[in-house]
Order: sequence, then C-alpha cells, then structure tokens
Amino acid sequence: MAGKKFEFSTRPLGDILVTDFMTPKKMGSEQLAESLNIDVETCEALLAGKASLTGDVALQLSELFDKIPEYWMKIQSDRDLEEAQWRQFQKKTRYYFLHIKKCVGTTLIGLARNQENVQFHHPDANGNPAHDNPELSGENRYIRYWEFSKKKQKEFLFDEGYNFIANEVHLGDEFDHHPSLVYFTILRDPVKRALSQFYHMRHLNDKINSDVNKFLKEQSGKAKVFNNYMAFQITGKVVKNYNKEVAEEAIRRLEKFDHILFQETFAEDIAEFVDYGWDINLMSDRNVRSTKQKDTSTDETLEKLSGSLGTDQAIYDHFWKKRQAAKKKAKKANGFASSQPHISSNTLFYKDKWDEKFNALEEIQKAQKKTNMELRQRISDQHVKFKEKSKQGVAKQERIKALHEENKELRQQITDMKI
Repeated sequence: MAGKKFEFSTRPLGDILVTDFMTPKKMGSEQLAESLNIDVETCEALLAGKASLTGDVALQLSELFDKIPEYWMKIQSDRDLEEAQWRQFQKKTRYYFLHIKKCVGTTLIGLARNQENVQFHHPDANGNPAHDNPELSGENRYIRYWEFSKKKQKEFLFDEGYNFIANEVHLGDEFDHHPSLVYFTILRDPVKRALSQFYHMRHLNDKINSDVNKFLKEQSGKAKVFNNYMAFQITGKVVKNYNKEVAEEAIRRLEKFDHILFQETFAEDIAEFVDYGWDINLMSDRNVRSTKQKDTSTDETLEKLSGSLGTDQAIYDHFWKKRQAAKKKAKKANGFASSQPHISSNTLFYKDKWDEKFNALEEIQKAQKKTNMELRQRISDQHVKFKEKSKQGVAKQERIKALHEENKELRQQITDMKI
C-alpha cells in the first residue's frame, strides 16, 4: 500500500561532504572549519543543512577538494529547488483518516494538529468536520459528507480551506476512492478494542454496570460498538459473529488505503508519515484515562466476546499478516533486523532525532539495569546479614534460657539449704 510520497533525487550538501570527501580523508568538522577559514558552528550548520553554501565557501571547497566552485554551488541550488518542491508537496497533500474508535485515533488527531502543513475543517469535532451549532452534541455535530452525492462529496473533500478530514462514523454505503487523497486508518485487536470501549464508556458514565462481565453479557448483542464495530465503520453494515461477505467487502475497501496502521505498533507505524513532512516528535498521548483501569474480564467473557467479533478478527488478521510479511521481506532485503522504525533517506533530520531518542533510551535502560543489579546485591547482602543476626539472636535466646534454668536450679538449692 504505497502512499503518495515525495522522493528526493538529490543528496544534501552535508551528506556529500561527509560521505564522499571528509570520511575518506578522516577529517572532522573542526578540521574542515579550519581549512575553510570559518568557525566550527557555521561549519556544523552547513553540514547539517541548517545553513546555505556561500560563494566564498564554495571557492574554499574547490581548493580543498579539487572541484570547481560551480560543482558545489550546483549541489546547493539543486537541493534548494527540491526542498522548495518538497514544502509545496506537503502543503498540497490531502488526508482522509477513518477514525475507528479506541484505536489511538485521538492521539493521531493531536499529532496532526501539531503539523505546520495540516489544516482541519473549521469547526471540527476531534477532526470530524462539524456544523457551527453549539446546541448540537456528539455525532449530531458531524457533517455527514459520506452521505452526499459523489459529486458533492468530492467537492467537499477537495475544498481548499483544509487538507485533513477525519471520519469517526463510517465510509458510507458507496465508498468513492480518490487516488490523490492519502487514505489511512488504525486497526486494533478486536477484543482489546471492545474492552477499551467498555472502560471508556464506564469512565464517562458511572451509571454503567462496573462489572465488565455482567455488562457485556447484557449488552454485547445489542450495542453495535461491541458487534464488529471495525467492520461497521469500514462498510456501514452491522453484523454479529463472522460474516464472510462483510469481511471481504471491508478488506476490499481497505486494500485501496495508502496506510493501515496498528494500535499495537503505532509508534513504529506512524514513522511512515515522516515521508509527508510530519514531525512525529510532536506526538503525545491524549486519550488514555480509561485504559488505566484494571481489566477484570473472565475467560468465559473473553471467549464469548471473541466469537461475537469474528468479522472484525478476520479483517484484523488479514492486514496484520500483510504487515508481518512486508516486515519480513524488508528485513531480508536489508540483510539485518532493525529495531527502529523505517524512516526514508529523504528525512535525515528526523532520523537523527529518532537515533538520539533510541540512544538516550538505551542509556536509560543500561542505567536502570545497573541500578537493579545494585539493588539486588544490597537486598542479598541485607538478607545474609539478617540471617546472621537471626542466628545470633537464636543463640542469645538459648543462652538466656540456659542461664534462666541455671538460676532456677540455684534458687532451688538455696531454698533446700534453708530448710
């Protein structure tokens, strides 16, 4: 499911300098700065792409690396042009997000709001285009554009006032796919999604039975949020248990999507959006209150719930297997397994940020491991000391007991002598 991504045909000046010229000569930024007669900060900014090449520096580079000044200036100008095209591409990219409830969608909406080149319909309700009527609430606020005629729906989707639309209801009876839009959604294990839905509802309404097992026994056959809700949001059809026809229709629709993300691997999957210019470092959890409650569902409840979500499970399994197969293919192509999310070569700036985060995390984990080992050793030492003191205490008590018996005997002897 390839997205509409921008591919750079040029390399940054800094990358060319470091890889092709500095590394073979074992030259660092300080040496380069000295050779170019500029300060180290300016040199590092040039290598990082945060400063543009000047004519004076191009002349210095030509003398240092035996390349004409025009060679260096062309690298800079070609890259500048592509970066301008890249910024224009970001502004023109349009997104359609099918927001399946309790699948980390609100967190994604929050991330989208923080992007410089993402604009929402005004007003909106959690990303859904909404009517400007404060008296309306819930789904009644949503502009039901998926029910428009195909012509009006297209006009609405391509309005110049916004480029991001969320849909938290369903795709509509007749889903009209537009190739120039970036379609994406997030799936989640159906049983876990349903349980999360319950705890979220319980958090918002304390009148709901707090026993998840009793509630699901009473409501699982009635409320659509507990009956293949992912299938409903994809197809608009409410079905119970496993329905092959609806499952296949849902899969056909999602096959047209550019990105299928998963709640379980969201932090990794969202890295795909770096290719649209998104800064994924601006992400924060926004809707996690209801997930902090302890799950008390029984095996019987889980088994019953699993059976009632057969259609959702078929959809989820289909795309999860596709994801795993793609990851396995990528791993084989790369020749090694990468624990980091895939970030394309045209976004080195973000890759550096991710590398810093992973390195920092690794250091924290090492420190925690060392601290844990030290704590275990201290506990072990204290345990040994406690055992020794316990032994000493037992010995002391035995000595006191013996002295007590001896004292008792002496008192008896004194008594006998007096008699």
